Amino acid sequence: MAKDDKKEPDFVFPVSKNPEDAVYFYKDVDAALQPQSREMLLKYTGVPSDQLISHIKEAQSRAFKVAPYSSVGSMTWLNPFIVLHFAYSKALEKVKNGGSILDCACMIAQDLRQLAFDGAPTDKMYGFDFEPEFFNIGYDFFQDRATFRGSFLEVDATKDFSETELRDLSGKVDVIWCAKFIHLYDWDDQIEMASKLVRLLKPQPGSLFLGSQNGFPGGRSMSLKGSGMKVSKSNMGFLNDVDHLKEIWEEVGKRTGLDFDVEVTLLDLRTIGWHKDSGSDYHKTIGYNLQYLITMK
Repeated sequence: MAKDDKKEPDFVFPVSKNPEDAVYFYKDVDAALQPQSREMLLKYTGVPSDQLISHIKEAQSRAFKVAPYSSVGSMTWLNPFIVLHFAYSKALEKVKNGGSILDCACMIAQDLRQLAFDGAPTDKMYGFDFEPEFFNIGYDFFQDRATFRGSFLEVDATKDFSETELRDLSGKVDVIWCAKFIHLYDWDDQIEMASKLVRLLKPQPGSLFLGSQNGFPGGRSMSLKGSGMKVSKSNMGFLNDVDHLKEIWEEVGKRTGLDFDVEVTLLDLRTIGWHKDSGSDYHKTIGYNLQYLITMK
């Protein structure tokens, strides 16, 4: 069942390359930065506290020139969403014990750095993104070019993975972390993308797929428009709720022949102070975090 067959989306997401015109380009770093994230950044990067704000603004400016996405302009990358995930402790333990992890559409890979900060070795960490300049921005931002031992891959995820550098990871990953990514696709393409990604996991009991993306109660379709931005074939996305997400992964199981358990929850970010809502349709739409855990049987 395609959830976005209707011609008009529920929400049109205005995209602009000009920070002054982008409703999602935030200038107040203190309002965006969570206390625990500030502490992590100061300790991990070694940047003096009186220079942290300018350090963050420089990274935001560089990243926005690469890709004027909402998650870039609004600085969601300041707060690693992986720590919010209900299965974070499971993922952290598995990586600490030598497991590999792949960060999908990793941007500057803030979540991998959070794992490293929490004691996980980095030598089996992988991240992929369509924009390789994000990797350089990440090294400069986290000040760890000489110490972070993970690998970053430039990948066009719309291609068959056998045609990309992900081919070498097929069936070899212990943990997949997929945040702020799959919701950018329409219903059918979400099923296709999830099916491609889950095949990268080791086909054995206990392999984990942690998802974290924008959701919405009852579901909501959206269109990305402006500045020639092209994210998916249709530039139509769909924000799932718990039931929609379960439907998607039921279909993924049928397509891949894989057997797994699915756990899902929809978190209202307003309730934990991670989202400031102005009352606009934009802020209403982006205030929910859909988390899920796929555990291979």
